[in-house]
Amino acid sequence: MQKAGVFPLITINSVLLYLLAYVFLFLLTRMSTAISASAFNIPSLIYYFDTDFLINSHSWNAESVVAVFSAAPLISLFMALALIELYREIVQFSGIAEIFIAWLIILCMGYFAGELIIGAILNRGFGHVMKYWCIMDTGRMTFTLLSGFVLIITAKGLSRVLLCSANVYFNDLKGKLKLKFAFCQFILPFIIASLILQFCELPKFSFYLFAARCTLVIILLPLISRSFTIPDLYFDEDPRTPSFSKSLAVITLLALLVYRVVFGIGVRIM
Repeated sequence: MQKAGVFPLITINSVLLYLLAYVFLFLLTRMSTAISASAFNIPSLIYYFDTDFLINSHSWNAESVVAVFSAAPLISLFMALALIELYREIVQFSGIAEIFIAWLIILCMGYFAGELIIGAILNRGFGHVMKYWCIMDTGRMTFTLLSGFVLIITAKGLSRVLLCSANVYFNDLKGKLKLKFAFCQFILPFIIASLILQFCELPKFSFYLFAARCTLVIILLPLISRSFTIPDLYFDEDPRTPSFSKSLAVITLLALLVYRVVFGIGVRIM
């Protein structure tokens, strides 16, 4: 397959893998929050758009707030760090699994940043922890700006290795194709998958989730800027035969059905 003709396939596969990684991270973070709550005998009801804690608001204390609302962002951070090391090991092998891991890294970083940045601004999620730590508005703004700056620096450092996922489709990535690949592998799938998720979540709409999801832009933009400056990438000479995976499409569809239908009804923990 010629390079010019493979880009629609890159976008389709990346959209499917983004959605699959999103549902996986959703399950991981929501379950970690629910399990942390159960340690304090707090029942929870998990929806795709929110988590209800089935206790009176006056029953919360500082320890339970910190544990419950810190669990998901911390799990997400540790998972991102572990996946970065794993990705560095497997990126030399061309396989669609590395694209899934690349999206998990981006989503984990985005979730962690979203909890810190959007949570602090809207007083949701990790913002409750800041409230119990008595961090005032100036401190929250400083914390938010610092988190965004660290995220940009981290994303810029990861840009080159994430662009190496091109080895799934190509033997090399040179010139203007670097920018086109970055757009088709990351930017366009992010936009399309976000629209699909917003449609799946109708009629509910959570501005908090929408805003947190948009923090991924902070990670993805350095990929575009770096695609102009990094040297050409050369991989092995083994022939590539990329194709559309029907099994991946089916698995992703089933994951979305679980996300929308099962967690639309709600899953109670404890």
